[in-house]
Amino acid sequence: MNQDSKPMFTIFYNLERDRNANNEREHNLICPRCNEEKNELLSIPCGHNICHHCYSRYRADQSGYRCPLCVSQEKAEPLQLVSVDESGQLDLQESVLYRCFLHERILEYPVYLISVIGERRTGKSFLLNYLMKALHSQETFEKFSLGAEDEILEGFPWKPGTEKVTNGIWIWSKPFILERNGQKVAVFLLDTEGSMDMEGERKANIKMCMLTLILSSHLVFNVNSNINETDMDYLEIYCYGMDNEKLQNLKSFDFLIRNWHDPEKCTEDDAVYYLNREIEKTKNKYKNCKFLNIVDQGSIKCFLMPHPGSAITSKETGRLKDMNKEFHDNFRTYLSGVVDRILQSIGSASDQYTFTCSEMLQMMMVCMNDM
Repeated sequence: MNQDSKPMFTIFYNLERDRNANNEREHNLICPRCNEEKNELLSIPCGHNICHHCYSRYRADQSGYRCPLCVSQEKAEPLQLVSVDESGQLDLQESVLYRCFLHERILEYPVYLISVIGERRTGKSFLLNYLMKALHSQETFEKFSLGAEDEILEGFPWKPGTEKVTNGIWIWSKPFILERNGQKVAVFLLDTEGSMDMEGERKANIKMCMLTLILSSHLVFNVNSNINETDMDYLEIYCYGMDNEKLQNLKSFDFLIRNWHDPEKCTEDDAVYYLNREIEKTKNKYKNCKFLNIVDQGSIKCFLMPHPGSAITSKETGRLKDMNKEFHDNFRTYLSGVVDRILQSIGSASDQYTFTCSEMLQMMMVCMNDM
């Protein structure tokens, strides 16, 4: 017999061994969520089968169990986190809170929450939608990008005009995970109706911005044309009753001036000069300015943005190619700087005051109870 050929009984033995192994695997089921072998899986209403451990871990929402597999397959979208009821009281949507922050992959990640406040119809959602494009390019380790020139803008609801689109506080359902030196952070985006809306519930709008100020890592005050006395008055109201400890999470505060009158004077030096002048005015008006006392002045910056052009304001596409060049260049520079500040904050000394996703969930609930 050829020495290289195997005896027939060896082949039969190998086949029988494989059959036994397959039979054993049939009794040890694989949980599709944790990929571990289990003796038993639970069948849940959506049709998925998962193990007891995964079932109990994700049964956080008291209004009903949400399958972790279904959650992982959900499309990212804007969700209303805080609404205003008929009596003007704020209402926290706990199911949205759980969906956004209570996910195994990010539970212990530090949160970097970027919020935009300001008058209605001044481009807050427009800004956040382009920030999402910038964050997506960094999350996927690509070159910094705001998308294709002819790409239609999507994300938070927005459109040019005077009618408000959002109502209350909205959050993008999935965070952007950014990494630096092996450390990761979960970046969430918040969009608010705006506290200067005198047509709505004034008290509720002020509470929304107070809540945003406390929770934010980076707050953008979106201002049209210039910083006026009313803007600073509202900041004083937001900070009433607060102290430095409540704002320890706040790392950056931006005055973003939209539709700046002189597109030739939108440089960093121009913005610094303008901000210093407005701060001096505020100090003269408020001898003990609460806003300047509790917000680290080193974190306050100003950015001047020229008008985007009629092609942007008259259409609902929001495409890069429709922007005026001066606006396009300044807008890109600003968003690139926002991303850089996020990356620089990862692992920095200020990180000791940063909430994890699980802590942020609890913090929001505590803040809402105090409002």
